[in-house]
Amino acid sequence: MLVDKKTGQTPKVPASRFNIDAHYHQDRERPGSFNVLGGYFLDGNPRDFDPSFFNVTPVEAQWLDPQQRRMLEVSYECLESAGLTLDQVAGSNTAVFVGSFTSDYRKRLTTRPILTDSQANRPQNKCRRWNPTLGIVTRPQESIPE
Repeated sequence: MLVDKKTGQTPKVPASRFNIDAHYHQDRERPGSFNVLGGYFLDGNPRDFDPSFFNVTPVEAQWLDPQQRRMLEVSYECLESAGLTLDQVAGSNTAVFVGSFTSDYRKRLTTRPILTDSQANRPQNKCRRWNPTLGIVTRPQESIPE
């Protein structure tokens, strides 16, 4: 897990993602640039997603935010690791709590706002039941006091 590193060092952006050196600038206000050289990135390709397993149509999957794809996969993995089946959870007193802070994918797709709660609701598509959900928009890491 990303949290397990406990180093305080942010790894450099992988070259396979994009050329960070071409976009780096110390001034965080400079348009089209980043004022950091690193970040935390998950392994794997977000396009490696089985939409039918999660009751998502192939067309919807093309437009689905990669964060929501991962949310579906990780939610299922959590249940699987706990030894629970979807039938055991469906309709139970179970809730999904999600925290996120980026919405860059959403901004590319629409000019109309999308509620963050939709990320928390996504895992329930597989169960086809509605349980309580809560989505929390968090602030970027730089805003957290050290």
